[in-house]
Amino acid sequence: ADNDGVPTPGLLAQTGTLDASVPGRSSISKSPLPHELLAPTLLFPKSIFANTKIAFITSSPTACHSIAITTSGIAYGWGRNETGQLGLGYSSAVVPIPTPLSASDESVKFVGAAVGKYHTILVR
Repeated sequence: ADNDGVPTPGLLAQTGTLDASVPGRSSISKSPLPHELLAPTLLFPKSIFANTKIAFITSSPTACHSIAITTSGIAYGWGRNETGQLGLGYSSAVVPIPTPLSASDESVKFVGAAVGKYHTILVR
């Protein structure tokens, strides 16, 4: 955080699984091999956005999806999407990679978010 108590933007890395229904996800080798986001389980931290600075991240143990907002206000979502909770305009079992969440107006910049099991709230 800076002197005003505002968190400093940083890089985002993830471990764990994006789809709990994947068979054999616990049998992946535990050696420090590079893993892609599409792998069933990320056993070691994997950078998600390369050099993109993330200003805000939210997730929930019951939601099984995550939202990240870049310093330029672009919101990305990934994880479960069975009920369209990511706001992508379609539903699917899982969205394995961070996907930009579009707004009707491209000038909209997001500053915060919250997630629940079947919904996402974005703040602009």
